[in-house]
Amino acid sequence: MLKLFFPHLCCGCDRRLSDGSQMLCVNCQNELPICFPININDNAFVRQFYGRLRLESAFSLLRFEKTNLTQQLLHQLKYKGQQQLGVFFALRMVEALKSTQNQPKFDLIIPVPLSNKRKRKRGYNQVDRFALSLGKHLQVPVLPKALIRKDGKRSLVKLGRKSRFQRAHHFEINKNFELAKGSHILLVDDIVTTGATLEACAKVLLNTRDIKLSFATIAISE
Repeated sequence: MLKLFFPHLCCGCDRRLSDGSQMLCVNCQNELPICFPININDNAFVRQFYGRLRLESAFSLLRFEKTNLTQQLLHQLKYKGQQQLGVFFALRMVEALKSTQNQPKFDLIIPVPLSNKRKRKRGYNQVDRFALSLGKHLQVPVLPKALIRKDGKRSLVKLGRKSRFQRAHHFEINKNFELAKGSHILLVDDIVTTGATLEACAKVLLNTRDIKLSFATIAISE
């Protein structure tokens, strides 16, 4: 009876779904702009950080463009409480990773944090469920609180590149966590645009310990 009045709808097109466990209808799943790279060690995402960071690999699942399906789904994930989308994206990414020729071995997964102010307002970090699901299926520990974001006054998205990098010090490692020397850390976020947020987090991690670092995001803006 509840399904009659509150049907489960596709997050992409609002069509009614017959399977309540699904997030997207078959049509929307087929229309996803998948862009997982053939070579996760050498691609446009990795080259974006040449000369600035020592990266082992970097990869995204979806291509992001204004008004495309990716934008709509990220909006649902970020602002509409559709955290199960993070699980869906993680499963698709794990499938893509397992098809790579040399699947990397990660020791730890760390999601990019929200400021406490934004997390209180939103009620959750949209990256956490994605990271936790990745960790579950890759059998890798996840530390959602390993990094702390101190600045919550203004989103980095609205700042220019120079200003974004000047505020890198607003990320720090939680003193309650000890990162093992030589660990391969997978740092995850929902989307990469200029790369400023990922780079800010990466520099804190790389300057603290002799570690290996890779990036993974749900989407990439090309």
